[in-house]
Amino acid sequence: MSPKRVLKECSTTKSDMKNVQIFVLAGQSNMSGRGGISRKIVEGNVTEVWDGFVPRECKPNRKIIRFNAAQKWEEAHEPINYGIDCLASCGLGPGMAFANEILKRDKNFGAIGLVPCARGGTGMYRWIRGSYAYDDLIKRAKLALKDGGIIRGLLWYHGEGDIRTNNGSSSYKTKFEKFIHDLRIDLNSPNLPILLVCTSLIFFVILGVSIKVFG
Repeated sequence: MSPKRVLKECSTTKSDMKNVQIFVLAGQSNMSGRGGISRKIVEGNVTEVWDGFVPRECKPNRKIIRFNAAQKWEEAHEPINYGIDCLASCGLGPGMAFANEILKRDKNFGAIGLVPCARGGTGMYRWIRGSYAYDDLIKRAKLALKDGGIIRGLLWYHGEGDIRTNNGSSSYKTKFEKFIHDLRIDLNSPNLPILLVCTSLIFFVILGVSIKVFG
């Protein structure tokens, strides 16, 4: 099924927006959202469809808002990356679960603003300054700040495609460090925290996921 097209207007007032804690979501398909996606034949064509199931950890919360593809704030709901990278094939990603967990641990954290910027199938070379993915991330992050708020961090889920070649995996660290260096400069945030999701892969089978901070 496709996500609901009826969007709820953001109930956060402009005065409240000044205190919104913003997190940018970027990376490849796992950040775009592939949870609950399956391949089905629709009118003779094979297509990827989201089943529409939303687990408790990903449920909407009035304190979580999303900067949508139209560059407007709305109440956050799955699929978070809808309209940014894909349409019907968007499914569950880590964004809502991440935000809900923060609020669960700190009830006084305040409103959280999620800025989805993920793009499936993008190698690290597509996240260098001057590329569409990178430049769009910077543009969206800056526009998200126009009514106030502060960018608290970048949640990054990426790299699975790059490790499939020796060249990609051996150069990933250098490219990623350059990405972070440029990102912090362009967002005028020299100490921007980077929350890096690391996948353990053997023969391309995911064995585990952890989140670490890149200093």
